[in-house]
Amino acid sequence: MAKLPNYAQFSPIHSFSFIDIDKDGQNEIIAVGNEFEAEVETQRYDASYGTVIKYNKGNFTCLPATKSGLSTSGNAKQSTIITNKKGIKYLLVTNNNSEIDIFKIE
Repeated sequence: MAKLPNYAQFSPIHSFSFIDIDKDGQNEIIAVGNEFEAEVETQRYDASYGTVIKYNKGNFTCLPATKSGLSTSGNAKQSTIITNKKGIKYLLVTNNNSEIDIFKIE
């Protein structure tokens, strides 16, 4: 069993999407999540901007936002990948009580 990198553990993960972003024949894992609804006694768990995780030969590595372009804006709860009529793929990330983040996947 492999451990997730620390960067992928900054906040609770609520959703995973899988797609081959770098065209190497292997899907990357897109993980999103935060938790704004914490108890009064604790702080909210909101340190994540989402992460792209690569898996290679038993090891996970995270791509920084500067490389992946993923930077979610809030209390991310769900993600999905859609394809429009022209074949262009988008990652949609829903944020609780906020706008949807949309990322074009090239």
